[in-house]
Amino acid sequence: MCADCAVGTYSGVAGLSSCIVCEAGKAQPLVGQASCDTCAYGKYKGVSSTAACSDCAAGKYTSAATTLFVCANCEIGKVQPFEGSTECSLCNEGTYQGLVEQSSCISCAIGTYAGVSGLSSCLSCAVGKYVAVTAGTSCFDCSTGRYINVTGSTGCLDCAIGTYAGVTGLSSCVTCEAGKSQPGVGQTLCDNCDFGKYKGIPSVDACSDCAAGKYTSSATTLFVCADCEPGRFQPSMSSSDCILCDPGKYQNNSAHTFCQLCDRGKYSDLAGFSICSLCKAGTFQNVSGETSCPSCSRNSQNPTQLNSSSALDLLSCECSPLYYAIPVDKLLVFQSIDSISYNVYIEEYVAFDPVPDFDPNMYLGFWCAKCPEGADCNSPGTTLTNVQAAQGFFPGFLCLGLTQIFIFTVN
Repeated sequence: MCADCAVGTYSGVAGLSSCIVCEAGKAQPLVGQASCDTCAYGKYKGVSSTAACSDCAAGKYTSAATTLFVCANCEIGKVQPFEGSTECSLCNEGTYQGLVEQSSCISCAIGTYAGVSGLSSCLSCAVGKYVAVTAGTSCFDCSTGRYINVTGSTGCLDCAIGTYAGVTGLSSCVTCEAGKSQPGVGQTLCDNCDFGKYKGIPSVDACSDCAAGKYTSSATTLFVCADCEPGRFQPSMSSSDCILCDPGKYQNNSAHTFCQLCDRGKYSDLAGFSICSLCKAGTFQNVSGETSCPSCSRNSQNPTQLNSSSALDLLSCECSPLYYAIPVDKLLVFQSIDSISYNVYIEEYVAFDPVPDFDPNMYLGFWCAKCPEGADCNSPGTTLTNVQAAQGFFPGFLCLGLTQIFIFTVN
């Protein structure tokens, strides 16, 4: 009489004297069977035996793509937390697994990310980007005004003084251009230099004050200070404009800090003169820094012609022909005397009692009087010291009491 094959064995042909033990990867839980069953996926049996198939451990699996006598390890980037599994799962975005036969994934550290599933390692954030949380799936651009110049960063840095970041995601900040500066940190742009200041080259430096005699304004560049033009000046630093020279003054050079007085014989009647004008014929000026040239006095003239280039000829006027200059600070009596009768008669009397239109500054202390009888005043510019006797007369003095009178007598 034949006996049934025991659990874990089989007899596939008739007439056997003993049953066959199930091979590796197979098992038979029943008695009297003609074959062994293949282990179910997720299970395995490593050697020929009567034992049943065992569940694959966590981190392992079996499937149609593997053998059934040993469980396959989950590859890197994949895990399996359960026993008896038929496959491994990809690590989710934000996690990774760099080892085989693992049951769980690891969250990406701050400064790194996993943007896709199944990674064996997380990626470091590129320069200009950061992530400040674990299990990050992407990195963020540095905001405007900030930067980061290393990979794997957890945050960004403020742009330093003198620099800026006008767009996001920068690995370095931009240096302020010429004519601009930035005194603050974390800024998105640089400010134009204030008027009266400048900056010549791109740098992190602050804007500098324009020197005296120079300026910047909306009409100039801000990377170099403009010179004050002729006719203008600026005594102060850090100025946004230049000042017109006052009437009576001038400046014929650029970048000056002061104006000069018009020389004697010249004038400027308006502000902003770069050169003073010569007094015109018939006028004069013996004082510096004046705005006009007064006309020569009554009975006098200026010998300078209209187109003369000499200011020295314009300092005073001279008496016209038939007149002569008398100092106004003296009491002078000019007389002529009949040489026969010696009767004295006064031809002209001049005292220190100027006529109403007299201005001592205008005439430099002289007044033009009519030439006395017996004197020759036909040449312009005749004065008391160079008056000559006319033909038929000679000069002399007559004493009247304590007064000595200059006279011309008939030959």
